[in-house]
Amino acid sequence: MKKKVWRRMLSIVVIVMLLGAATGSALVACVYVRSRVERAVESADCIIVLGARVWESGEPSDALQYRLDSAVEAFNAGLAPAVIVCGAQGANEPATEASVMKRVLVEMGVPAGCIYEENESYNTEQNLANAKAIMDEHGFESAIIVTSDYHVQRALWLAADAGIELAYGYPSASPRPFFTIWRLRAREAASWVVYWLRKIL
Repeated sequence: MKKKVWRRMLSIVVIVMLLGAATGSALVACVYVRSRVERAVESADCIIVLGARVWESGEPSDALQYRLDSAVEAFNAGLAPAVIVCGAQGANEPATEASVMKRVLVEMGVPAGCIYEENESYNTEQNLANAKAIMDEHGFESAIIVTSDYHVQRALWLAADAGIELAYGYPSASPRPFFTIWRLRAREAASWVVYWLRKIL
């Protein structure tokens, strides 16, 4: 009798684990599919560049450099006349992400007077809420949001939550190593779950 009970319990545990794995895989697949979507981008009042890690040397990480490359591409294409760079100083970072981003953008040819720093945010939600405050201060109504391709969809959700009613996603490249990009996509899938749970509960 006890063996039957244990077998049933084990079967239930295995089924739950398999369902969890299947659901997780489906979410990661959704993140991948959304990251590959071709997105229409129109001219806007500003470009918002979301923060990413800065190395102890003061140089941007690969993910952040890719975002800056895309921001410069959009700026040089005349898609927006201003750039808002977002990000506070994280652990082991020598300066705020925003200040490093501004320095690099200026080095890449973007006029310093066109760049607005947002130095107080520690996550995507704060990035966009604080960027919206800067937009309101300067009368900007629309934005192009530059971030890693796997991150664009959630950034657009959070932009809408922050009150940015007209926003376009502008995806940058992701780190190339296979396991790195799939780890990032898995983490983003988990963030989708957290986002929607917070909306529902």
